[in-house]
Order: sequence, then structure tokens, then C-alpha cells
Amino acid sequence: MKLNNITVYEDSSNTSIFIAHQIVDIYSEALPYISDIDIRIILEPNSECPYCSYDKSYILLAVEPLHWAQLAYQLSHELLHLIIPNIIPNNYTNHWFEEALAEMMSQYVLPRLTKIWTNNPLSSNNLEYGEFFPKYIENQNKYTQSFNISLLDQHDSEILKSFQSDPYQRENLRHIASKMLPVFESNPSLWYAIQYLHFIPNDLTLSEILDSLSEKCIPAKPALEKLRLILTEI
Repeated sequence: MKLNNITVYEDSSNTSIFIAHQIVDIYSEALPYISDIDIRIILEPNSECPYCSYDKSYILLAVEPLHWAQLAYQLSHELLHLIIPNIIPNNYTNHWFEEALAEMMSQYVLPRLTKIWTNNPLSSNNLEYGEFFPKYIENQNKYTQSFNISLLDQHDSEILKSFQSDPYQRENLRHIASKMLPVFESNPSLWYAIQYLHFIPNDLTLSEILDSLSEKCIPAKPALEKLRLILTEI
């Protein structure tokens, strides 16, 4: 995976391009099957929130150009939405799981940026900034709401209904992401299953999502079962 062409609007310093290429390098190690892409990034500090456009033609980041850790956190998240094949329908109720994966990608990428930054900082004056990437993650994780993830296996549970109607519950999503990350890091086949997320049925419980992904990505089936057991244990 690489960026064939990257355009950043509202960043005269060009630091966004520098960081974007580093993030894509990290993505490429985990997701080598992703085709080359073009990407447009728009920096809009006054926007309420970052997002990937519905047609996946651009990513908007709600951040100042020089807030590098925040920029990396948002871009790592939104890039996951960009690379998943297909365009989701408006009534897509599994979107909460994709949001949890995107939160997980921010947690995955930023600590690795520190290692890259040690050898390849923006400049020699910014060498120590690399330590701020994992610190930003630590700060975000302070705003995490723990809950019984196994309840997402019940069609009539209030938490599943809540996620299906509002998939952007960041505090709860971080809890799911923190549980998933170690499993993804130790089971590389899970990265391949992500690409099938938009090709499974709608209105699924957590286990049904993972089972459907197993049917689409047979090599990842043992790892997906391991992930299901870890997420749904009480």
C-alpha cells in the first residue's frame, strides 16, 4: 500500500504529508493487500469532528496543522474507513464495529510512529516529539468506558441497540479497541479479514459479525474465533 498522490489543503507547513506517509508505511506492514490509493486530506480546525467522506474521495481532519499527535490519531482512524472496499448503505447497523476497528488503528499506529520518528523526525529540532504520540494515546484512553462486551452478542440488549443507532460512542469504542488490539498484533491473519467488513449481512451481533467474516476469510477463521472468545468472555 502506498499513496500515489497525496494532497493536503490548509497546511502551508506540509507536515501533514510527512506524517501521512509515515502512517501509510505502518498501515502497509499490517495490511499489505491494500491497493495503491490517492488521498485528499482537508484540515479544518473549526470542524466539529473528523470524517472520511461518504464517497471516500477525501478525509477531513478537525485539527490544527501543527498538532501532530492529534493529526496522527485522527488520520490513523479515518484511513481505516477509506481503505475498506465498497460504500456502506445509510442504514448500515454494523458500523459500530468498523468504528471500533478504526479506534484500534489509532492505538496501533501512534506508538509505532515513535519508533519511526526516532530515526526519521520532521527535523532534528523535533526528535523528542516522537514521545508525544503514545502519550496522546494514553490521554485519550483516560476517557474510556468499560462495559460487558458480551452483551453485544444479544440482539435485544440495550447496548447493542444503542451502538446500532449511534455508532460513535468513543468512550465505549475505546474499550472494545483495547481488547482487540493485542489479538490483532499476535494474529496477523485478522488484518486480512477487515477488507470483507462491508460484504457481510446487516443487523448482526458481535459473534455474528465475526462468524460472517470467518466465512469470507477462511484463513482468519481460527484467529476470529479467538477474538470472539476474548471479547465475549464475562
